[in-house]
Amino acid sequence: MVVRCLAKAVARVRTPVGAYMKKLLVLMILATITLCLLAVLIPSSRQYLFPENKLVEAITAGLYLIAFLTATIIAVKTKKHRITYVIIALLSVFAFLEELSYGEQAFNLKFDRVYGLDLSTAHNIIQLPYYFLKENSEILLNTFLIIASIKILAVTLLMYSQRTRINIFFEKIPPTRFLFIFFILAGTALVIDSGVAYHRFLPYIEEILELNASIALLFGAIPLNITTKANKL
Repeated sequence: MVVRCLAKAVARVRTPVGAYMKKLLVLMILATITLCLLAVLIPSSRQYLFPENKLVEAITAGLYLIAFLTATIIAVKTKKHRITYVIIALLSVFAFLEELSYGEQAFNLKFDRVYGLDLSTAHNIIQLPYYFLKENSEILLNTFLIIASIKILAVTLLMYSQRTRINIFFEKIPPTRFLFIFFILAGTALVIDSGVAYHRFLPYIEEILELNASIALLFGAIPLNITTKANKL
C-alpha cells in the first residue's frame, strides 16, 4: 500500500527530477525485496548478510564512499549547489566511518562502554540519553518519548501545511530531495537501533534501511544533468 502510494506520487512528477526519483524508488524496492526474499527463503543467508561487517554493511559502506568521492568531485568542479554537495560529501564520509565503526575491528581498537554501549560510533553516543533515562527513570523516559512524538507530529503537520514552499525549494535544489529521503531512512534506522522496540527481524530491517539511505545519498551526489545526458545517449 505504501509503495503504491509512493509510486503514484512520483508518477505525477513529469520532470527530469521525477524520472530520477522513479529510478531511486525502483532501486530501493528491488534491494529491499531481494534481501527480504533471501532472508525468508534462505534463513542460513542471514548470517552472511546482516551482522556487523557482513555483506549488506560492506555494500552500504562502499556506496557511502562512492557518494563521498562523487560529491567531492562535483563540489570542486561546479559552483551550482556547491554547498549542498559539500554537505552530501561530509555526510557520506561520516556515514562511511560510522559503518566501519571508525576502524574498531579492523585495527583492534578499544572504546569505553557506557550502559552497555561502546562509544565507537556517533549513533551510539546519540543514544546515551535514552539509555540513561531508561536506566534511571522510566517516568522521565516516557515523558521524553511523549514530547518527542508530539514534536515529530508538529513538524509533520508543519511540513504538510508548507508543502508548496517545500516543493519549490526541492525544485530549486534537486539534491535536497535525496538528502530528505536519506534523513528519513537513516533516522528510522537510528530509532530501531536504539532499542525502543524489539523484534528479531528489526536488526535486518535496520540494515536494509541503512542500505537504502546510502543509495539515496549516492543519488543526491550525482548531478541531475549528468543522468539526463546519459539517458539521451
